[in-house]
Amino acid sequence: IDTCIVGDASTCDQGQHETCRTEQGVSSCHCRPGYARRKHREPCRRIISVLVAMKVARVYDQPSPWTEDLLDSNSDDYLQMEWEANKAIDSAMSMTPYSDDFLGSRINSFKKINGKDMIVNATLEIIEGGGPLDGDRLQNHLIGVIRRRRNNIGDSALWVDSPEGAISPIMDLDECSDPSLNDCSVHADCTNVFGSFRCKCHDGLRDPALPFGVLSTRDSPLGPEEERRIGRRCDTCSPQVHCMSRGTCNYRKTGEVTCTCTGNFYGAQCEVDGEVVGVAVGASVAALVIIVLTLVFLCMW
Repeated sequence: IDTCIVGDASTCDQGQHETCRTEQGVSSCHCRPGYARRKHREPCRRIISVLVAMKVARVYDQPSPWTEDLLDSNSDDYLQMEWEANKAIDSAMSMTPYSDDFLGSRINSFKKINGKDMIVNATLEIIEGGGPLDGDRLQNHLIGVIRRRRNNIGDSALWVDSPEGAISPIMDLDECSDPSLNDCSVHADCTNVFGSFRCKCHDGLRDPALPFGVLSTRDSPLGPEEERRIGRRCDTCSPQVHCMSRGTCNYRKTGEVTCTCTGNFYGAQCEVDGEVVGVAVGASVAALVIIVLTLVFLCMW
């Protein structure tokens, strides 16, 4: 059992892009969002995640596969259909040119259509290659598999009435719409891109994934692996350390710390107390006036 501590990244292999997650009551190391693998001990690979929907007409000889229990992800019917759907997708993908790059699928939901047919909504995880995924080409290959298999989705228990319309156009998965689909820091902005997502720390925060003094990849181009680390951790500077607890601090674009002082404090680190300075200056001026008046009266006398 590969146990780990949720929230403590050091308990999993960071070099393998792992993170600790709890599933079915067991905490273990899984690939972090944007990565996947076929088997638990294999290294996590960068992936493209896309959505696909399949219209299923029957399971084995059962003419209508839909039951209301398919709305409950914890029901036996849902778990059984989830297994059958994943097996069907895996079988169909193995018969396409994407077989070597396909890592797996996740079933998102089941939905009834036309009163009898069932729509299977799933996420496909495909190894990121040299260029963008051609969604139309992938859809055509899956339809071709169903046509060659005479309406069978791969070599599985799921069947369709006709290859035409059985597979929806391949769509992008918006990882930013669900916190569980991305690992951006709570202090970062998530931007969805086709097949993946990007993170960027909020203005005024420091990103340890970027070289010191650099707050944007435009200033210092990074490799794909380094870019996947950006925005996952966003550090704030300590007002106690940098501003003597007398204001707030932020990081400039150059990486330097700047303080915004509160109250009567000012200076680069809010080290000057304006009230004390005011009292000291006022006392000095009063003393100078007294001295001058004393000298004037002495001279007159």
